[in-house]
Amino acid sequence: MTNEQRALKVQKLLGLRGKDNENEYYRVSDVICDLIHFCDLKKINFLTELEKAENFYSDEIFEINIEGRKKWKHTKY
Repeated sequence: MTNEQRALKVQKLLGLRGKDNENEYYRVSDVICDLIHFCDLKKINFLTELEKAENFYSDEIFEINIEGRKKWKHTKY
């Protein structure tokens, strides 16, 4: 799966199209806030998950070129 496909998957699942209703999220910050609530409910350490996500993101935005060196595929947030 490409990074663009990952982003489109999130949009398909969550909305994030500027619609403010109960079926779609309006902003990324709304999603993050509700994920924190979810983690609290399920006794999941949100900050640990966030750190893992940052590591996954870093891995996914690098690609290995022919010489075996990593190079950026995309600018970091």
